[in-house]
Amino acid sequence: MNTSFYTRITQGKAAKSFREGNKAFVLKHPEHMSELTKIAFTVADKNHHKAFWALELICEEDCSYFEPFIDDFCRHIPTYKNDNSKIIICTYSESYEDNKKLKIVTNANA
Repeated sequence: MNTSFYTRITQGKAAKSFREGNKAFVLKHPEHMSELTKIAFTVADKNHHKAFWALELICEEDCSYFEPFIDDFCRHIPTYKNDNSKIIICTYSESYEDNKKLKIVTNANA
């Protein structure tokens, strides 16, 4: 990935202003949500945690942006070594529960 959006994410700092700026950009330009999740889900990318910073804030505001990517996220959970990458699932769950009835399904055969 070598796009201007990728550069925007990778040049971000941990400061709240950078994270809020990326969140606002994606909410204004939702066509970048797919690229944002691709960056976040690529554990080999040393900047994937920066994409998660924006995803967390997006989910706090409106989890519907993340819904199309939840299955991919769940498939990648075992690969995450940094707990900060997993925070988004808590944020998503809290936001989702506030807006919809959250239904937990377990696999009895697992």
